[in-house]
Amino acid sequence: MNIKDKMLIVKKEIYINNYNKDFEAVLALQPELDRLLEIKEAQTKITNAIIRKEEKMTNPVYEYLSNDEKSAIVESTVRNLEFQMYQTELQLIVEKARKTPDADRIAYLEEDIKDKQNQIAAIKL
Repeated sequence: MNIKDKMLIVKKEIYINNYNKDFEAVLALQPELDRLLEIKEAQTKITNAIIRKEEKMTNPVYEYLSNDEKSAIVESTVRNLEFQMYQTELQLIVEKARKTPDADRIAYLEEDIKDKQNQIAAIKL
């Protein structure tokens, strides 16, 4: 059972005991609720720390690369993808020229070309 479920059970017991005016039972349950809240807060802090670390990893800061160098890397990557895409287009032409073209291979090659186009578009953003 997770912390959230345990908290709901304790809160429900507190509510019932409040309703029945059993205030001693409410006071007895309060430390358990406080303990569960502390655990939940600790879990939230850990989760937030993990999210911040992941964001830092996915949004790195470049201190030594100039904008010109970054542009050159982007252009090189796009050029490489275009080479791959052109090679795939040639493979597609060859496949379609066969006496009995393989429909699955044609579909795969066409999908690969679209994938390369999407990668290029994503990089140019």
